[in-house]
Amino acid sequence: MPSLTPTMQSLKRMFSAPRSILRRARDWWRGETASSYFSIRNPRVLNPLLQECGVAPLELSGADLESDDRQAVRFILALLSSRPWFARQFPKALSAGTTGEFGKWLFEVATEKYDLSPVAIARLRAVWDADPARRVKRVYELRSDLRAAFPLGLLPCGRREYLQWLLVHGPSNLGLEPEECLWMMFELEEDLPGALAATYLHQPEWQTKFPHALTIFGWQTFQRWLQAEYQLNSRWSKCLEFPARYRSWDELQLLLAAQPELKASFPAAQANLGDVNAVLAWLRRQPVPQPNSAWQHQLRAEFEQGIPQQLAVNLIGHFRYLSGLQEAAHALGRALERANVRCGRRDIPVLFETNWADRERYQEIETHEISIATVAVNSFLNEQIPFSGMRLRSDVHRIAVWYWELEEVPHVWQHADDAVSEIWAPTRFIADAFRARFRRPVVTMLPGVELPKVPHIDRSEWGFHKDECVFLFVFDMASMMVRKNPIGLIEAFGRAFPKQSGAKLVIKVNRSHRYPQERQQLLEAASKVGATVLEGLWPRERVLGLMQAADAFVSLHRSEGLGLTMAEAMLLGKPVIASGYSGNLDFMTSDNSLLVDTKRVLIQEDVGPYPKGIGWGDPCLDHAAHWMRWIRENPQAARDLGARAKLDLESQLSLQAFGQRMLARLQQIQAERRSRN
Repeated sequence: MPSLTPTMQSLKRMFSAPRSILRRARDWWRGETASSYFSIRNPRVLNPLLQECGVAPLELSGADLESDDRQAVRFILALLSSRPWFARQFPKALSAGTTGEFGKWLFEVATEKYDLSPVAIARLRAVWDADPARRVKRVYELRSDLRAAFPLGLLPCGRREYLQWLLVHGPSNLGLEPEECLWMMFELEEDLPGALAATYLHQPEWQTKFPHALTIFGWQTFQRWLQAEYQLNSRWSKCLEFPARYRSWDELQLLLAAQPELKASFPAAQANLGDVNAVLAWLRRQPVPQPNSAWQHQLRAEFEQGIPQQLAVNLIGHFRYLSGLQEAAHALGRALERANVRCGRRDIPVLFETNWADRERYQEIETHEISIATVAVNSFLNEQIPFSGMRLRSDVHRIAVWYWELEEVPHVWQHADDAVSEIWAPTRFIADAFRARFRRPVVTMLPGVELPKVPHIDRSEWGFHKDECVFLFVFDMASMMVRKNPIGLIEAFGRAFPKQSGAKLVIKVNRSHRYPQERQQLLEAASKVGATVLEGLWPRERVLGLMQAADAFVSLHRSEGLGLTMAEAMLLGKPVIASGYSGNLDFMTSDNSLLVDTKRVLIQEDVGPYPKGIGWGDPCLDHAAHWMRWIRENPQAARDLGARAKLDLESQLSLQAFGQRMLARLQQIQAERRSRN
């Protein structure tokens, strides 16, 4: 047989390695190079990087699937990268979840092919449903230094360097596993326009240059700038589909914000009257990219729905941080939506324990001309907003909803209002403190509180005896134990029931392990009176279930801005004993609660954000003990008191009433802005 020519030898190698050829052909068609497109699904590209970083290469193996979550992730990713045509066959393989096409194929076909046991299948499904990348996705949000170092880290041209950093430093710096990082990169590959949009939404400098980048008017200009700025000459960067994100009307508003010179001729009055033809005629005369018929049809539909006349605001807050501030931000949004106000939401991330889910729901920028930020007063918005990855718009009327716990604001925070237009104080107590310190107008805006569906958990499941009178207190150690004063409550309980006469004290505390010294003090004090301390972060519904099972709620706080847990207990119909001082007096009276005599004293030494010399309360422990005995001895009268409290607060603190209070003020702001313009 004659020897093969070099050409024939090349052809033989081509056909003996079809997967490699397919990948090379694809990259050639894309016009990509190794530097412009790190092919995350190609084992020939990925595995050398993994080995370079000391990580085992991705290999298709069913070993340890029944017992190892990391191996389960590896199996799914290795399977997905084992066939080059899977990218075309399953374009949303991971992001579609276990019920998507790839998930169905895996659990209906591949499991038999790879002889997977029911236990292994169950683990694969559980690992996938839990979203293996949920933690690593937060890194880009929390680390502005990484966003600066790897501005294109979520994109094909920059993912190699960012992935390398995550693989090398993630385990020691952030406690990340390599499999988490790989899953995120595989998922990003499935939606390149979405990856670019996610990057843009966390790059304030990009947003400043192109406020309308994610609109039909700014997308092409933004792409051209990106290619020039980062010297991108790859097919993927030139062929990205427009990631439709906003309503047509909102895209118009972002266009006007990006090119304010257009505002002078914009037919705002006609738009407010519902004249869509005037708006479209104006748009055709402008030197901007012209939208297609589908966009125009969508705009007409929005006019028919009354969208241009509907008030819209940006909401900023800790939407995923389990805390009172989280619930305040959510309640504010729900109240506005019930008042027919459209809301876009932006999360300000925190370094504490947080909810890793629902990231995409809270990624808006300041699209609208009014923003409402629900944060702590010492969270300076001119720092926090850029930290969240969002630019600070200069033409926005920004409202700060600040919660503060003392009657004075430390002078070091006197410039906290630099980035706001006005302040909403949730109670009169807070408003008085703000008016004495800040230059911006202060509006008292009593919030709304709404309870979710509270699960019924039998008292016996909590370890409560049928005839016991259970007193409950709930607090977060991060809110300063000395202010929350559980030690005072424990002492008062001991005075009320020195012989454990059918009464029980339960204290539920969050984040106690972050404060070991205070935790030890709490546990030692509780042990002396037989009180139960429950620790850990629970869902709000479970905490309310505990509250529902108790007979009464007690808070001997030294000072509160509002007193959310007291309001929640009252809405559950529980009698509440509380210090007769500070913000809780906006909804607690002698007719609906049991107020404890409280003497004003000065703080003797600096405590966290609370400087010495500022006043707060010192509740009378004997008076508190008297009220606890009264509840124990008068159970029916106590239940009647709780019922009155429930009726009062359902009226005062309803979301409907809260929404109307805010709507009235927002309409005033909108009218003032229009008159100035």
